[in-house]
Amino acid sequence: MNENYIEAAFGRIVSHTNFFLNGIDEVRLCMNSSFQEIKIIGTETLWSALSLMRKHEVKVLPVVNNVEQLIGLIYKDSIVKLISERRDQTGLQTIMGFIQSVTVETVMDTSYRPIFSDTLIREAASILVSEQLNCLPVIDMDENVLGLITKTDIIEYLQFLDDDVVVL
Repeated sequence: MNENYIEAAFGRIVSHTNFFLNGIDEVRLCMNSSFQEIKIIGTETLWSALSLMRKHEVKVLPVVNNVEQLIGLIYKDSIVKLISERRDQTGLQTIMGFIQSVTVETVMDTSYRPIFSDTLIREAASILVSEQLNCLPVIDMDENVLGLITKTDIIEYLQFLDDDVVVL
């Protein structure tokens, strides 16, 4: 399905279902909290990140420092793009050495937009749409990762509220 279509549909869903998100629904109700456990330290390698992504079947990982504070996000697509660019210049052996030596913090996205678990779902949806983001990390006051929230998480929550709300 066309990504622009999905983006437009999500925007329509959010704007037409604000009455369901009655001001008390917080992201803690629909965020993926498994990312409290699924995260990577910035000094680990791209190989470690890819292995963790494969093991947990995810496309993004929160990147934390040594005291578990969020410092970025690493996307599988970013790693694959980097590998693809290197592959055009070097051989497979060199690429393996590359992903086993380059650290996550050198490639991670530091322009992430964190939110708190008491952020309203409506606000999170608005941020995802207006800033064209795939996910938002959810943190506590100490910047520790509590989870991630995606457009899919919000749509699934809306479907949970009323199966008739979301019809694409």
